[in-house]
Parts: sequence; C-alpha cells; structure tokens
Amino acid sequence: MLSRRGHLTPVSVGQILDAQRRWGSRFGETAVAMGRLSPYAMAEGLAETQCLPFVDLVANPPDPSLSRAGDVAHYLSYRFFPWRRHGENVVVACADPSAETRAAAKRLYGPHTRIAVTSPRDVGWSVQRHFSATLSRDAVFALSRREPQLSARRIMTPVQVRCAVAAALASLIGFALAPEITGLIFVALTSAYYLGTILLRLALFRAGGWGRAAGRMVSADELAALDEAELPVYSIIVPMYREASQASHIVANLGRLDYPAAKLDIKLVLEEDDAETIAAVKAAKPDGRFEIVEVPVSQPRTKPKACNYALAFVRGAFTVIYDAEDRPEPDQLKKAIAAFRTSAPDVACFQARLNVYNAKENWLTRGIMAQTPQEMNL
Repeated sequence: MLSRRGHLTPVSVGQILDAQRRWGSRFGETAVAMGRLSPYAMAEGLAETQCLPFVDLVANPPDPSLSRAGDVAHYLSYRFFPWRRHGENVVVACADPSAETRAAAKRLYGPHTRIAVTSPRDVGWSVQRHFSATLSRDAVFALSRREPQLSARRIMTPVQVRCAVAAALASLIGFALAPEITGLIFVALTSAYYLGTILLRLALFRAGGWGRAAGRMVSADELAALDEAELPVYSIIVPMYREASQASHIVANLGRLDYPAAKLDIKLVLEEDDAETIAAVKAAKPDGRFEIVEVPVSQPRTKPKACNYALAFVRGAFTVIYDAEDRPEPDQLKKAIAAFRTSAPDVACFQARLNVYNAKENWLTRGIMAQTPQEMNL
C-alpha cells in the first residue's frame, strides 16, 4: 500500500524488512527511524490498513474540554489524545490503535469510545500545547512533593534557621566584647569545616574504588553477544539553550550511534523562546528518531529542570543525558546495556568516563588528559 502511494520503493521495502528482522521492531517504526517514511505517512498508512479515520491534530486541534491534566501520564504512556465528540461518544486519536491502547482509552472515556489514528508527534504536540504549564510545575516541584527529603527546595529546616540565627548573634556579641578570641574561634571552626569536607571527599573516593577499579569495562565479546532484537528502547535527552552552533553537530553525532534506529527515542529539549536554536535544529533536518520538546519559559531556567520536563515524554526503558557538544562513542549505549545486565540490581546509573578530544588545545586540557584514560568505558 505504501509503495502504491509512492512512499516506498520495492528496494527500500526490502531494506526495511531486513532491518526489522534484525532489530525485532515493527515495520512502520523501522521505516520512520531509517528516514524512509515520514511519521505522518506512516500514520496515514496505518489508518488505512486498520480501516480507521486519520486525524491531523495540528490542522484539526482537539477539543480542550475533553482532556484532563490528571490523565497526562496515560496520554503519553499509551500515545493517544481525546479529539472530538461524535454524538454522545468521544473520538480518541491514537498513534498505535492496539488492543491495549483501545482498552486504556475506553477506561477513560467509556466503552463506546471511537478510535482514530494520528501521528505520534501530534500526540506529543497536543500534550505540550494543552498541559505545558502543568508539566512545567511538575518539573520544578514534583520531587519536593513526592520525596521532600531528596529535594533542595527547602534550603534549611526550622531548627537549622534557629541555630544559624543564634550563631550569628553570638558571633556579633563575641566580636564586640572579645574580638581576638572570637576571631580565633571563628578561624578554628572554619578550618574544621573545610577539614571535614576534605575527609568526606576522601571517604567517597575510597568507597568508589579510588579510580579505575571502580570502572566497568565492557569487552568486545560482551558487545558481540548482544542480540539487537532483544535490546530495549533507549531514550536520549539533549537539553540545549542558546546553542544554535551545536545543532548540526549533535544531530550528526547521535545519528552515528550503533543502536537499532527504531529503538532510539531522542528528545532535543529546547526553550520555547530560543528561536535561534529551534531554527538551527529544524535546519539540521533530524530524522524520525528525533523529536523536539519545547520547554515553556519558567524559573529556574536550568538544564536539570528542562530534563525533568522532557522526562515525561520519554518512552525508553533506559535513559541517557548528553550535552549538545558531546560526541558519544557509537557503541556507548550497547556498553551501558551490557553493564546494567551484569551489575547488581541496585545499580541505577552509570557515568561514562570522559575522553578528551582537544587534549593539546591548552594547559588545562593537557592536565585533564594526563589523568584520563584514552579508551572509553563505563
């Protein structure tokens, strides 16, 4: 059908089928990831084969009264969005009208919910358009609500505030009555604080193995043993702000990753008022593996907040964060999978060892290179 419409040639169909077999992925997702088919053409084709209507949510926006902020997680998880009413029934636009997705839509909108097909990009765009403020608040405050003890939102506890005020008053009184003795006590306490910080860092270094012993080298045999059909979806988050000059480089660098293209979920996270970087990313023509996530303007304007915002949109079992100037080794994601599979169940994160590519540029990079192994490991 796609060939008949002129979207694919017989040669490209054969290439997509070969990749589909190697990767264990679906035909449409494989074709889009390989750049042979646009997401809209895939959605239109899926609608025809499923005998369902196709909906362009950009040209025909959803009825805002049908969507609810409390259901955003369902919209993103199952990739659907309520579109319009058809009589007494709600029409839900799905990127994947599977039995599981239909069941989830009917749980929210009733047993007579109607199903249409749309592009997965349209679902993400609709969620951002209707709930960007909600997602932005969650990016900033969700951790403090869920795990307040892990959040830095509350800088000091009430007890700490009282102690700090008492210490400040005692210092003022001491400097007024006995400045020399108070000065000596102040210097001694400050020195003890810095000594404690140094000892804590040494203890952390010791717990971490003092360097290379803590690393996890992944051998060539381990990589060769990985079956691409069994690899999970891997999400990549790239926060960018005023980095238009890096747009083409990061698109090219991530495009060279040795990982099944249909299982890559790459989010280029941009600030909505950063028109220059947005234009540069679009000019780089990223393929179907990439999706732009625009973060609404809010405080704090930090990359961690942008990553929190984008995390709602990722669909991978694993996630990695890169900076715009990073040049990851092509097999780095496979190394991470191999490392996780052979690590203890409580291991939640690996950090890749840096490989400096401008080692001779200046005295600083020469010093860094002297302490950094040449080979890439985890």
